[in-house]
Amino acid sequence: MINYLPLHDAGEIRLIELLPDRFDNEIRISLSHVVLPPTPPERMIDIQGLQRTLPPDWEVLQTAEGRAIYVHGRDTSWTHPDPNFKYVEEDWDPAADFGNLSFEALSYCWGPVQPQETILCASGSLSVRSNLASALRYLRYQDRPRIIWIDAICIDQSNPDERSVQVARMGSIYALAERVVVWLGLPTEDSALALRELETMGKQIEMAQGTRQSPECTHPEWETMCPDTKTVKSFLARPWFQRLWIWQEITLAKQAQVQCGHATTSWYYLRRGLIVLLECNAPDARKHELMPGPLRHLPYNTTRKAGSTLWNGMPSLLQETAKCLYTDPRDAIYALSSLVSDELSKKIIPNYRLSAGQVFQDFMLLFIQDFRSTVLLELCELEARRIEAPTWVPDFSNLVPSSTTPCFAAGKTLPEANMISGALRVLGVQVGQVAAVSNVKSGGIPESVTKGFTLIKTWYEFGAKKVPSEIYPEAFFTVLFRGWIQERRVDKINSNVIGLYDDYLRLDDVDSVDFEETASRSQLMHHFMKDERHHSFFFAGKDHVGLGPLGTRTGDVLAIVFGCHLPLVLRKCHEGFQVVGPAYVYGLSEAQVLLGTVPHPWVAKMDSRNSLEYLNNDTGKVSHEDPRLGPLPNGCEEVAPGRFRFAGAVEIIEEDPRWTAESLKERGVSLETFYLV
Repeated sequence: MINYLPLHDAGEIRLIELLPDRFDNEIRISLSHVVLPPTPPERMIDIQGLQRTLPPDWEVLQTAEGRAIYVHGRDTSWTHPDPNFKYVEEDWDPAADFGNLSFEALSYCWGPVQPQETILCASGSLSVRSNLASALRYLRYQDRPRIIWIDAICIDQSNPDERSVQVARMGSIYALAERVVVWLGLPTEDSALALRELETMGKQIEMAQGTRQSPECTHPEWETMCPDTKTVKSFLARPWFQRLWIWQEITLAKQAQVQCGHATTSWYYLRRGLIVLLECNAPDARKHELMPGPLRHLPYNTTRKAGSTLWNGMPSLLQETAKCLYTDPRDAIYALSSLVSDELSKKIIPNYRLSAGQVFQDFMLLFIQDFRSTVLLELCELEARRIEAPTWVPDFSNLVPSSTTPCFAAGKTLPEANMISGALRVLGVQVGQVAAVSNVKSGGIPESVTKGFTLIKTWYEFGAKKVPSEIYPEAFFTVLFRGWIQERRVDKINSNVIGLYDDYLRLDDVDSVDFEETASRSQLMHHFMKDERHHSFFFAGKDHVGLGPLGTRTGDVLAIVFGCHLPLVLRKCHEGFQVVGPAYVYGLSEAQVLLGTVPHPWVAKMDSRNSLEYLNNDTGKVSHEDPRLGPLPNGCEEVAPGRFRFAGAVEIIEEDPRWTAESLKERGVSLETFYLV
């Protein structure tokens, strides 16, 4: 066994020197200690300044990696259209930032415990799993050493205290590495072909405020590209693509090389190849079959967004990684800690002596405190829990997958939340109780279009008996697609209530022999089969039909909680309320419980950023100001979006005074304190 020398706390890590040798010879390494330097600030491009130098009809954007790209219609270029304009982007130079410290970091899967292989070190020997041994052989140079960081060797895995400290440094390690090397495993007969096909696809596009044609594009009709299904499916089934830790390892990498056997490509092209695969014209069912669930989100993730952290936010990040693979449940938080805001990341201190339930509870309280948001309550699911913790603490190691649901049931309220004797005290409004629940539930993507339509029909007929017929089609299809319909959106999407309802009526009359083929071409089933749903369908009085958690029961309470976007299904118990899970309910998504309905001629719609805006149907005017709110209190002004100051005060507050509990009470809203246990 290797005799590990202790690491000092001052940012010290171990690095491996992989000694040169022939491919089949035994593996020899040496270990050294180095101190990690601070992570340098991210270099940002002056996009606004560059835009002012461009001719009319040209636009400059920043790619996912931070490079400037010039756009003119469908055409793109890496060079400024004015040949006399001199602008040179700085290439990242590790030596300039880190002096003589230069190393690579390995991103790989640990793989099965057995078999193992012994590698030699000056301070002893070490048994490593076969996948790592294979990686070391393929990565080893014959003529020079290679400096690399590998978690299984560089961290003393038998020391939980060291492990906790080093796990906290992993984000910095991958961000500071000169290059991250992704090891996908041993080659197969067609793995090199799959890598080449995805690389070719990736060279056709750029990622800059959406997907657009690359300056090097050789296939302008890239949307029609689709590789050999069998080859790519086998390649993307490799364990690396489903592993949780790779999200921080690959997202934080300055540069990354992907290697399978001896075949290599850059992550730059591979991630774009995956996006082409996702956005090509192939049927959605086929794309779902080709790509493991988490992989459908990974290529879009980036740390670059005008200097901020991951663009999609922590709740979405947790949902997108819900089906990723990892061994320790606590890593559901620790593996993502480097991808949240710097302020929150510094407070997430890995401690493998704590239970998963305690880790999750601590994180939940940190999130509520730092972001003044209870939005993570939307990840609670009573029936899916495997941890010992209060029901207001989500089981982050077993989240129920769900797509983004644009909803503002609690408007712009901020939470009034604190923990009392293990209970989370929150403020909100009780809307009513669940009056009836359909016996048929949705447990994922239906196995066939026929089964999917049967589910839709069962739910439709269930609610049709309870909701007035003149509004029911709109209510039902708004709920079924959780607001992703044309009537609720500003951006252009294909699905609308009339079209969906027409499809439903038409398919209900189709002969069973032709049903699968006919239904597959319908707008209704095309959109329904895209997403994974784990829901009950329920009725809660008035016009309130909704999708709720699988465990929803008759008599459960429907509540709006301050700071939480979605309504919550709660269950009364002796000590307070259990959190059953989130719901999407017709008539509750635009803060109607707090402010009433949006007055005519205004209509609330979601924009492309999933923010509410208000359209005046008489004048065509669009406003981001809610017409129900009225003016700010006397002496108060909005000094910046979401920032307010009262006359004579120095302090700027980040809470709209019209959304406070006191203001809502003055409107006649009956607020209630809930103790979540």
